[in-house]
Amino acid sequence: MTQTESHLPAPGATPAPAKSNKPTYGAAYFASHCGIAYERNDHWLKFFGDVADHIVRDIAPTSSLDVGCAMGFLVEALVDRGVDAYGIDISQYAIDQVRADVRPRCHVGSALEPFGRRFDLISCIEVIEHMSSADAEGVVQNICAHTDDVIFASTPLDYREETHVNVNPPEHWAELFARFGFQRDLTYDVTFLAPWAMRFRRSRDPLPRLVRDYERELWRLRDEAQQRNEVVLSQLTQIENLGGPAAVIESEKLRAENERLSKELGSNQRQLMATTADLSNLRDSGAGRIVDSVQHAVQFIAPPGSRRQHSLHRAVRAAIVLREQGPAGLRKAMRERDRGNVEPIQDQYDKWRARHEPDWEDLNRMRHENRLWTERPQVSIIMPTFNPDEDWLRPAIESVLGQVYENWELCVADDASTAPHVRHILDQFAAADSRIKVVRRSENGGIAAASASALELAAGEFIALLDHDDLLRPHALHRMVELLQTDPELDVMYSDEDMLLPDGSFGKPFFKPGWSPNLLLSVNYVCHFLMLRRALVDRVGGFRPGFDGAQDHDLVLRATEAARHVGHVPDILYAWRQVPGSVALAGDAKMYAYEAGQRAVEEALSRRGLAGRVTRAEDLGRYHVRLDIVDAPHVAIVIPTRDRVELLRACIESIESKSTYTNRSITIIDNDSVDRETLAYLGSVPYQVVRKPGHFNYSRLINLARKSIDAPYMLTVNNDVTVVTPDWIEALLEHVQRPEVGAAGGRLLYPDGRVQHEGIGIGNVRGGYIAANLDAWWMGRVIRDVSAVTGACQMVKTSVFDEVGGYDETLQVGFNDVDFCLRVHKAGYLVVYTPFAELIHPESGSRGKALDPVADYEIFWDRWGVAGGIHDPYLSPHLRDLNPLQLRLDRIPIDR
Repeated sequence: MTQTESHLPAPGATPAPAKSNKPTYGAAYFASHCGIAYERNDHWLKFFGDVADHIVRDIAPTSSLDVGCAMGFLVEALVDRGVDAYGIDISQYAIDQVRADVRPRCHVGSALEPFGRRFDLISCIEVIEHMSSADAEGVVQNICAHTDDVIFASTPLDYREETHVNVNPPEHWAELFARFGFQRDLTYDVTFLAPWAMRFRRSRDPLPRLVRDYERELWRLRDEAQQRNEVVLSQLTQIENLGGPAAVIESEKLRAENERLSKELGSNQRQLMATTADLSNLRDSGAGRIVDSVQHAVQFIAPPGSRRQHSLHRAVRAAIVLREQGPAGLRKAMRERDRGNVEPIQDQYDKWRARHEPDWEDLNRMRHENRLWTERPQVSIIMPTFNPDEDWLRPAIESVLGQVYENWELCVADDASTAPHVRHILDQFAAADSRIKVVRRSENGGIAAASASALELAAGEFIALLDHDDLLRPHALHRMVELLQTDPELDVMYSDEDMLLPDGSFGKPFFKPGWSPNLLLSVNYVCHFLMLRRALVDRVGGFRPGFDGAQDHDLVLRATEAARHVGHVPDILYAWRQVPGSVALAGDAKMYAYEAGQRAVEEALSRRGLAGRVTRAEDLGRYHVRLDIVDAPHVAIVIPTRDRVELLRACIESIESKSTYTNRSITIIDNDSVDRETLAYLGSVPYQVVRKPGHFNYSRLINLARKSIDAPYMLTVNNDVTVVTPDWIEALLEHVQRPEVGAAGGRLLYPDGRVQHEGIGIGNVRGGYIAANLDAWWMGRVIRDVSAVTGACQMVKTSVFDEVGGYDETLQVGFNDVDFCLRVHKAGYLVVYTPFAELIHPESGSRGKALDPVADYEIFWDRWGVAGGIHDPYLSPHLRDLNPLQLRLDRIPIDR
């Protein structure tokens, strides 16, 4: 209860009558606004008795003041234990309920006015969230002026309570107390009071020492978490290896110990996250930045073997490269150097989070902003549960309660859990918030059946999916519904995600591409956070039995087939928790899930009228889809060339000897060959040879090739490629034969086996390119949609080629294949990459590497460049490169 209206007499004096008493804090408030009715009963007397026991045993104050004492339960418990304790509160009703012998010690008063004396300890428990920000700061300042020791708690979660006008996370209050010289006591555990409770003590330590203490505690917690996690995993392995009746007793012992350690690990993770937040807050303070600046300056100026010498060496090496290889060689060397010195992804991600995740001011702004939206649909969050650990289930539900978009309901289906704490936790949360609905299944039916039961509870226009051990970011629903404001026809939406690691930190981010239907057949990349229109879910049949572990993949495959629009929010909104036995921790933990995923993809092909086969990839959770070729149509292979007969001969011989597709032809476009051996070879081959004299213009050569063939499909290959996979033509044709696909490309390798091309990315990629071949890491091993594929191996429908006007001949050397693919996209077709068409490509064997298409760059930029840069829908705007993974740290415009 807030204290901001009445005068406070000095503790121990006769209280003055209150000037006013807000009716908000009368009998009705205490009966219905505190979860359990706040009155003199066994629950509250025991709770505050336990709190007093901790305080007396651990802190042993001679005197104390409880700010916001309500009915004085803590004051009387401390008095009974020998403490000279007092209390103040704004509510006359509450003070009237104080025990008669303690009543003279408790007064109606304002925490903004001087307390009249100092106290060994001041407590302020679930009070300050009721005040405005200005009053809260004044109260903290007043508390700090009258003690050196504070016990403090303020809920960071409960926005729903109408009197909570200033809800903030623990780090907010830590920063506020720090302004008045108080620092959190990291050695004292106040979770007996509340998970977010803290002890603040006056500190005169210099900032470097405080940072040292925070770092020490952070290291201790991480080390402890890691050790516990290793023990948990080790014991799980022992349990799995035990067998026979003689092992039952030992197995039960290990399971009990494992459960205990898992609970401790969950508690440890919460402490670790709180300490990390405090440390980040401390470092971000003005004094922290000053210390960091001084330390960096010292490191720059003082150390022997300084960076000056290292920089000089780098400059000399750069000058040599520039002199010997020119500007292009220097740029290439710098890119290769950068690729070889990539910062560890966890370090990159920590920086990304610091720059991109919303702070509390951002969240408050979002809360006010979304209340003004005209479209504010209710979102029903579906959560199936079965025996989750208490330290996993509570944070999952609390992450929903902490949403800044408040028009939600949580629909929980408990799948006949046997752990007694599950019922208790669900009942507790459901009683405290009417938006939480719970249904209990009479028998365990699996996650798909439980999800279907939860769906039956849903009344929202949209549903969203949350596992019982995962976490939502507080702005998750806000960002999803925000996307709806720009496109009301969105039926399916998904976001990026990361993992909550065993040490309590967030890592392993997955920054996803935009809507990619072919990638979804290869892997459930959409995954979390997923939100779907309820009417669509009902129309496609909801959750189906028999797909446990892949029920989400099966649902999203069916839903996206019928969706009007699919949207992607390029922001981390969801965290998987890595726990023993979860897919997030071990990919082979649930093999049944991958088998169900394979069936889901097979049924998707059947629904779409596509004949083919689906196999599981070596990387679990990913699938290889190979489609049957329809009617074996004619594929015309065209090869531009100039001299270098040894390359052309090797290319054609590999096509002839290795290709399994027989209905093919070859047309060679000769651009001014003069070498006698080349000319003799061209005169001897049994293929069409078309002569095109004049300077090199790749686009003109391809357009000439198109005029020279009569086939429904044209396959361009460079004269220096050689075939690796015999069914490479089939791998490309199986996609281009589909009506929605305009072009397809394959996987190109350098002769030494390094990846050269797994699709082309556009925008500021690969260290500064406007368009570049991608080494796509795991996405290079699956079929997916891309912005462009290289003309070195590109199959197109000739009808689509003609529809978009072929290659643009003003782009003579560079960007012409990318420009063509972008125009194919603009015409409404997909461009597909497949790893199953694999070739070797030394690159630019005929024309050399000296050409620098500056003019082509300008033309391309004038056509496709936009303010803020070109955006590739199939690459996250937060990525600079895929392998090795490099994040873009700057806040950048994100196209929706």
